Amino acid sequence: MDRRARKAFEDEPKGPSKFAGRRAEHRTQDTLRWRVPVGLQWVEWHDGTWDDTWKERLTLLQETCPGIKAHHIVGDACVGRLQVRAHEEAEMQDLITAAGEKWEDRTAVRNKTALARKIGDLAAKWKLVPGDNTRLGQTMATAVDELTERSNEVQEEARIGSRGLWGSRERRWVVVGSRAREEMEEWMQHLATDARRMSPFQLQWAHQHPVLSHSDTGWSAEISYDGAEVR
Repeated sequence: MDRRARKAFEDEPKGPSKFAGRRAEHRTQDTLRWRVPVGLQWVEWHDGTWDDTWKERLTLLQETCPGIKAHHIVGDACVGRLQVRAHEEAEMQDLITAAGEKWEDRTAVRNKTALARKIGDLAAKWKLVPGDNTRLGQTMATAVDELTERSNEVQEEARIGSRGLWGSRERRWVVVGSRAREEMEEWMQHLATDARRMSPFQLQWAHQHPVLSHSDTGWSAEISYDGAEVR
């Protein structure tokens, strides 16, 4: 500091605060948001000659990081991405939840006969007694969950209908199987549109048997859990 600057600093009536610059309001952060990628995803064309190499790499990775989860998917697969801006996280979460509900609805409707058979299997397994509405509701919920569950090859967070994998300002989903691209396109359509949910299935007791019905399609089935036959 030269002499003139030092003298000005010492003689300033307002004191050192004049030379400290403007003081901005300090806001205390009371919530720590942890929004960073927690993994990586590698996608490439399948070459059978590399399968053993990838197995060795994954084995080494799991030995080096014992708590890591690794999923190696081989075959037809499709990855979908949804861009998420920083200020839209809450809105996007609501959109993804609504899209997941619509996806579950349409999956159940497309596979309504399979849903009825699952209900019959569970009713027989749990030995439901006619009139037990509490366990009937549990049976319905379990059957829908099993019906809409995706392949075990894909981790739960990455399956269509779930919250998706966090990326850098994006969410990702993975579908496997011969219809991977069609299913992913349908899922992305659910995310892009605000279509209403379909009416839910109704499961009620009638004539000592559960009856599954759907008002939007006018479909119904009486379920026998003696052999799980749909009539």
